[in-house]
Amino acid sequence: LINSGWFCVRWNLLLAMDFLSAVGKALNETINPPSCEFHKLNRMVIKTDRPSYVGGDTITGTIEIDCLIPFTAHRIILEASGREKVWFRKNKHTHYDDKQIFFQTIMVYPHQNTYETGYHSFPFQCVLLSDLPGTFEQKDTGFSLGYSTKRAYALSARAEGDHRHALETSMKILVYERYDQQVQPLHTHDRWSVGNGDFHARVWFDKNAYMPGELVVAKLKINNTSTSRTPFIAITLHHHLKLCVQGWISEHTTHVHESVYSETFTGLPPCFYGVRWISFRLPQHLPPSTSLGPLSRSGYAFSMEFGMMDGSILNENFNLMPITLIGPQQVFQPSGVLPLYTAGAPLPPNVNYRPEWQEDETATVCSNETCNKPFSFFNRRHHCRHCFRIFCADCTSKKTTISKLKFCVPVRVCDSCYSLAQAGGVKLQTSKAVMAEYQHQLERAAQQRNQLEVPPSLMSVLDNVQPDAHHHHEHDGSSSSSSTSTSSTTYAHEDDDFVVVDK
Repeated sequence: LINSGWFCVRWNLLLAMDFLSAVGKALNETINPPSCEFHKLNRMVIKTDRPSYVGGDTITGTIEIDCLIPFTAHRIILEASGREKVWFRKNKHTHYDDKQIFFQTIMVYPHQNTYETGYHSFPFQCVLLSDLPGTFEQKDTGFSLGYSTKRAYALSARAEGDHRHALETSMKILVYERYDQQVQPLHTHDRWSVGNGDFHARVWFDKNAYMPGELVVAKLKINNTSTSRTPFIAITLHHHLKLCVQGWISEHTTHVHESVYSETFTGLPPCFYGVRWISFRLPQHLPPSTSLGPLSRSGYAFSMEFGMMDGSILNENFNLMPITLIGPQQVFQPSGVLPLYTAGAPLPPNVNYRPEWQEDETATVCSNETCNKPFSFFNRRHHCRHCFRIFCADCTSKKTTISKLKFCVPVRVCDSCYSLAQAGGVKLQTSKAVMAEYQHQLERAAQQRNQLEVPPSLMSVLDNVQPDAHHHHEHDGSSSSSSTSTSSTTYAHEDDDFVVVDK
């Protein structure tokens, strides 16, 4: 009996202790909920004013806390950081480097506070360094040449409390490298000896800096004094990537070259002298250039090829046209440099200074009506270099230079063109006449747009928008440089070259 009674007492004590332990645990979880439930019910997010930034910009945003379980935090901190990682294989060795390129701590709310149930918002500002390299990522995991480079930026926020109730969150931010150079046309030229003449090419690209997906416009001025046809013109965009570890020395660097875009255009007839305008759009997925990275740098360059009938390709020196791909940002062009092309306008028309080359298959007899000799193996075809029709050898026996058609050495001309060619010749078209008509077309198109009827319901909206647009234009203008913007243009012309002048 005694043992039985003692057993019952012990059993009751154990039940009471378990009950008190359960009550205490429930009270503790009510006052201080477990970490998993705390983070499920309380949420912290970072919101910024823009999706991307440029070096030197100010990030403006808020740290927002959606609180369902009250908690106490000592302070709220924001950290902005950037890191770059690089690895590559070279000489059967793997090289690796990891470097922090940016770090900044901002005390958003330095005071201890108890956050009750509800919504809390804390504004912040973070100034990026002006010389920050842009966000960049590229890799190739091939066996022969493996490499990977990644440069990323992030914002991290935390509300520091006890170890169980510390809220934190992070988000990636997109940073573009600042382009502080002036945007202006890009120009190159070269001359080759081809067959029985020369091939002289001058090329202008409308800008030296583009954004991915932007339209590229090129002006080609070609003078081909040979009878060789140009079947095609090809433009290729090349990408050059340079990676390094432990400083920019040759033992710890590697180079990667690749063609990222290529397009072929219609060629030119024999003896062509004139202007051709071509345009193409850059791929949207291309990463911007980067020249400030401590571990990786990349750039782009255009190359141009002129294919000839004999299979040769003229491309020497046309690989030396570097351009910069930039992220969305405001760029400036010098006030004294005239733009080659106005964005949004149709392409200017092509110009032919010389008449069209007559094909051999279209002529069976001499074009001289008083001759009309049939062509044969012994009576060969010859082109007059002024009218470009086909004659026999007797009717093109005279030779002379033709200054206006850029024949600087004596060439064959027919009897009827000889006196005119000797005086310098006559151009088929001139840049002045062609571009004047082009300007008239632009003006007529602008007048038609202005004459479109605007619905009365939109008139009040336009009246409110126009003063703001005028104020914005005055705010952005400066005496030394002008922001690139769409504006009306007038075209100034010379006999051979022409440029665009802002009105």
